[in-house]
Amino acid sequence: MRAEISGKNTGVPLPLLAALALATMAGPLSIDTYLPAFPLMADDLGTTEPGVQLTLTLFMAGMALGQFFIGPMSDSMGRRRLLLGSQLIAAAAAFVCAVSPDIWVMWGGRLVQGIAGGAGVVLARAVVADLAVGKTAARAFALMMLINGIAPIMAPLIGAVLLVPFGWRSIFVFMGLFNVFAMIVLALVVKESLPPENRSAGGLRGLFGGIAEVVKIRGFLGYVIAFWFSFGAMFAYISGSPFVMQGQLGLGVGTYSMLFAVSSAMIVLGSAVSARMVNTIDPRRLLAFGILLMLTASVLLLVDALLNPTVWVIVPLLMLALFSMGFIMGNATALATGLARRRAGAASAMLGAGQFVVAGAISPMVGLGADAAATMGTVMTCSVLVALAGYVWGVKRENYTS
Repeated sequence: MRAEISGKNTGVPLPLLAALALATMAGPLSIDTYLPAFPLMADDLGTTEPGVQLTLTLFMAGMALGQFFIGPMSDSMGRRRLLLGSQLIAAAAAFVCAVSPDIWVMWGGRLVQGIAGGAGVVLARAVVADLAVGKTAARAFALMMLINGIAPIMAPLIGAVLLVPFGWRSIFVFMGLFNVFAMIVLALVVKESLPPENRSAGGLRGLFGGIAEVVKIRGFLGYVIAFWFSFGAMFAYISGSPFVMQGQLGLGVGTYSMLFAVSSAMIVLGSAVSARMVNTIDPRRLLAFGILLMLTASVLLLVDALLNPTVWVIVPLLMLALFSMGFIMGNATALATGLARRRAGAASAMLGAGQFVVAGAISPMVGLGADAAATMGTVMTCSVLVALAGYVWGVKRENYTS
């Protein structure tokens, strides 16, 4: 019989954090590894480039759906079996994609893979929220982000290594094997973190009731908005940087790829610094620092773009903005879920599903202007201003006093 982990503020052991990070890493690995294979996939599956791009859109939509529904469901069913099941389903979907005979099967496989991937992310966050609160939770989320940050750095390299000798289908085999590995590790390390006596009612009422309940918690929505729109600003960079770096500033593909990897490393560095500082500094102050740092970088980026954009100014400012994400994501998550510990699954669902909705809405805006750098800087600045407003509202609603 499995032992239950106490929901008291005991903290989260590093081996457990590493295991949970495997569940959250599956998402970035399922995106960044196969991007270089788009042209080959289009030829092999007899479709167009937009047809292959739709596989990414469906995966992202699945990530949002998986988080929105599975998070509240776990408040009534528990975390562990859903977490293990999500990895099994993700593996099966990846293997279906690997053998897909046409684009229709690929679309279906990617949607299911996204739903299962979203479930893994939301459940991993919920487990941490069950076990830790306050500074302990902020440090745990920062450390999990630090471990998780390895994925976007390694994924393009893994995809390139597999693509040339083995073809694009081998990339999906790798995704499936990674999910199997994650499931085995999670089965060995993760115990149930939500005892039956702490669970909510099931059914549709319990599902949507959990969302309604957390939205009413004072301060919760403010921290969620800060999380969503900071992520939206980062996604504006992800969407706009190829056009700015390669199209406007004339960088080569290799140089841009290297800078993208370095930018991912900056998020990891920020998470590491935040995890160390949260032992002595309140998570609210660290979150405020991160948002203000990103706002400063975004405004300076916009000013440089309007005057005379240069790579020597834009690149350091983007690195600074991404470094700030290490302070924002973990602390915003800890503050939001800490206010809603009885509904940690629903709270995690709000954070995760909403971030993809906001990112999906913000991404197209980056392509609207004629000046790529100025448009990216404008979208980033506006998004961070909304995040700042959310933070201020959250602190006031929570009635926090330093």
